Amino acid sequence: NLAAERLTFPGVFCMPGISLEPEFNAISPVEPNEIVGFDAGDSIITLNAGVHYVAGKPEPTYAKMKWNFGDGTETEGYAPGSPKCEAPWLTECAESVYHTYTKPGTYTVTLTVKDVGGNVDSVSHEITVVGTPEEAVVTPPASSTSSPSGSSPSVVTSPPPVPGGTTASGATVPLPVATAYVLSHSLKTALSKGVAVRYQVNEQVAGHFEVLLGQKTAKHLKIHGSMATGLPAGSEPEVIIGTALVVTLKGGGSTTHVILTKSATSHLRHVKKLPLSLRLTVRNAAVHDPATAVVVSAFTLKV
Repeated sequence: NLAAERLTFPGVFCMPGISLEPEFNAISPVEPNEIVGFDAGDSIITLNAGVHYVAGKPEPTYAKMKWNFGDGTETEGYAPGSPKCEAPWLTECAESVYHTYTKPGTYTVTLTVKDVGGNVDSVSHEITVVGTPEEAVVTPPASSTSSPSGSSPSVVTSPPPVPGGTTASGATVPLPVATAYVLSHSLKTALSKGVAVRYQVNEQVAGHFEVLLGQKTAKHLKIHGSMATGLPAGSEPEVIIGTALVVTLKGGGSTTHVILTKSATSHLRHVKKLPLSLRLTVRNAAVHDPATAVVVSAFTLKV
């Protein structure tokens, strides 16, 4: 009935049921102080938007996402479907969030979704942080970034950055801060145009993106490429199947495309679903002895 009142003829079909299936990509082992991106773009939320009435006046309402990173910190915000989440980098969105772990260990990350019907469901994945923590701590931005379809704010409570590089005069400078979000979800589009990535940095930096594929999957698909170096101990070896340079003159955000290798594009045309990792490595571009920050996130391409 509501659809008949709000939409032009013939309106919409009645939904025979609802689905609430939160999901986010599991992350391979990471090092302490790396910025880790969690993406809940694969979640299914049927009731993501609705209307409730306050004193007889209609007000829009939207589904919410809440993240618990397993180390005592949480963040929450809107799920995809909210108009506040239509553009990247909005602090109200929580579909894609970033966090930094400063100590080794195994942490249980939990995503909880509440739809506009009041239904609640959650999903958890473990993330392993390996290695020996250094005294330096890289702190991601105080709020999350989102996909165009959106989500919510990411407030991370961790110590402020400490010096990580030096200028020519010997003065110390903080480590660079960066975030990266994969815009591509279509495997077909990624094969023809590259993996679209939105990134943001806080200063002038130089570095590169790498799209990584697990070695076992690469062998199964007969994909050849250079092996990724600098991976955390205990993580699966990964093959680099795409790279792109990052050079900025100042802080800010932009979009780039990571073009996949010929070996990858020729062997992925009949694949229906492909889990990948994105690694962004940036360093201070205007200092004598630059410090390096690494952003790691997982994503999936589908037909």
